[in-house]
Amino acid sequence: MKFQKGIIKVYESFGILNLFCPYRPNGSYLLHFELFEEKIVLKMLLDLCKGEGWANMTDIKVNGKSMEKIDGDFAANIPEKGTFEGTYVCKPEKIKEDLRKKLGVKYLSWVA
Repeated sequence: MKFQKGIIKVYESFGILNLFCPYRPNGSYLLHFELFEEKIVLKMLLDLCKGEGWANMTDIKVNGKSMEKIDGDFAANIPEKGTFEGTYVCKPEKIKEDLRKKLGVKYLSWVA
């Protein structure tokens, strides 16, 4: 990423929840379980994985330890402390617009 330090400052200033959009989730993430906003973003990403394909999440690390994959069991038992790292990339033909809108309604108070 060309301007990674700048992007980090933007996230620190505005908060990841104000900048995350379920319609454009592709990217790499470092999320802290104990931070409310970051946990909500993780929940949205996991819901996207559940609906669009678990294989969309790669380069996964939980508390610094590599994981080959995540699944519904991980989503149901998110740890209280530590970090999640991963890269979400969904191919255009697998995108589910209705799911992405539902996530906005559920987590971001979008109007249905």
